[in-house]
Amino acid sequence: MRRRYLEAVLRQDVSFFDSNTSTTATYQVVSSISSDADTIHDVLSEKIPNILSNVTAFFSTIIVAFILSWRQTIVTLPFTLLFIVPGVVYGKLLMEVAKEMGEAYGIAGGIAEQAISSIRTVVSYVGESRTLERFKQALERTTALGIKQGFIKGVVAGSMGMVYAVWAFQAWFASVLVTKTGAQGGSVFVSAICVNLGGLSIMSALPNIKYFSEAMTAASRLFEMIDRLPPPDSINGRGTTIEELRGEIEFKDVIFTYPSRPDSIVLCGFNLQVAAGQTIGLVGGSGSGKSTIISLLQRFYNPDKGKILLDGHNIRKLQLRWLRSQIGLVSQEPILFATSIKENILFGNEEASMELIVSAAKAANAHDFITKLPNGYETHVGQFGFQMSGGQKQRIAIARALIRDPKILLLDEATSALDAQSERLVQDALDQAAVGRTTIIVAHRLSTLSRADMIAVLQMGKVVEFGNHDQLTQHNGEGGIYSRMVELQKAVVSGEVRPTTRSRSHGRTMSSVNSTSSIMPSYQEQSCVKEEHPVTLQTELGRFFQKNMDKERIKTS
Repeated sequence: MRRRYLEAVLRQDVSFFDSNTSTTATYQVVSSISSDADTIHDVLSEKIPNILSNVTAFFSTIIVAFILSWRQTIVTLPFTLLFIVPGVVYGKLLMEVAKEMGEAYGIAGGIAEQAISSIRTVVSYVGESRTLERFKQALERTTALGIKQGFIKGVVAGSMGMVYAVWAFQAWFASVLVTKTGAQGGSVFVSAICVNLGGLSIMSALPNIKYFSEAMTAASRLFEMIDRLPPPDSINGRGTTIEELRGEIEFKDVIFTYPSRPDSIVLCGFNLQVAAGQTIGLVGGSGSGKSTIISLLQRFYNPDKGKILLDGHNIRKLQLRWLRSQIGLVSQEPILFATSIKENILFGNEEASMELIVSAAKAANAHDFITKLPNGYETHVGQFGFQMSGGQKQRIAIARALIRDPKILLLDEATSALDAQSERLVQDALDQAAVGRTTIIVAHRLSTLSRADMIAVLQMGKVVEFGNHDQLTQHNGEGGIYSRMVELQKAVVSGEVRPTTRSRSHGRTMSSVNSTSSIMPSYQEQSCVKEEHPVTLQTELGRFFQKNMDKERIKTS
């Protein structure tokens, strides 16, 4: 059950996690694998056998009671309902309370799990008291539910008083049977005892109903996830594959909104064609849709309208696991697992030999620093790679992408965490790795795109300029968007742009986007719902350089 649950979690589409971003959802994944499964195991191995033994004892004693004195048994047997009915009613109430308590503890547990996993951030911002206060507030709900649960248990335990009332009635009726019908006193007495023992057996089974209800609640959470099938199921192996993949990619009139933000259009009539083996760079302000393109290629999401073609095949009809196995990704914030460097690199290709691991590490300029570590490739990186520097984590992630020898290479700010010297070496390695592969580079640092075959400038989900570095910088002498970006970034690196004049630089009147149509005639305007407050080109550029200006100045110094 644990294995099937984790398998179901891992096969869910990314939009599912986007829609369940609360700490409760994160905590329940962990708690369901551990505590929920343990609760079910405890009920199966101990509680259910206890219930069965008590129920068996009930029927056995009632049969003996009928044999000894059927009159006494018939008259007093209905009183056993005083033991059964409360148990059924209270068991249902306990199940409802247990479900509410599980959800309440999920919120509190999520706060604790999030704080512990991000302990460095909590400590650096002196957030211990704030975290404890949030945890305390989350537990207040569980306190109220615990009091309610205790009250229900108390009522169940108080129903034990029914035994004395039933025993008093049995003693009176037994005397009537002995004096009026001549029944044997011993048989009538033992028959009454058997009826009471049967009722007590039912009473002994009642406390186990609480655990049984908790196990049913836990099982419902597990099977709700196990039975949930995402739209693009990556386990069933549906779809086709391409025998000889060339790597030609084409976006056709793609319109996309994130499921968690359906009112905000990210891509609006996006068109882009990448030839096989071509290296293309994506440039644009924050929120222009660059990283969204990477996610769509990996089918983390599906476009609302339009198509994405790979070698002429719609990627929605391709086998999902096969598609992702053909893609190598290096993201801006690399995630490493809490294991050795070797295991992290092998995550890209589990069947790779040690020679391939070393070769990939050398190609990513990571071999030298790895060999200098005390345990070399067996060095543990810590949770999320905290024991490695930013540049080291980035190079390990690059090696992980290169070891799978992908046909399509996606680089989302792959060299953003490297110093100038390492960036140059890794960039050369990436240029070599890109040979024979279709490569898409998302970059804010325009110097990394100078050797790209083509560059697409994005704004508000559309391609507004398209061409190679030389074409875009010249732009028919008019000074297009890309050329202005290059000039401004050069000025920032050289120190010519000061904070006092930065706003003036961004505030200069720029030529209309329509003037770029001469170099990209295939891109047509699409009608989309506009945002309430459209972002102007000036503010886009301002955000674009504001984000990286301090980083570039530190690098230069």
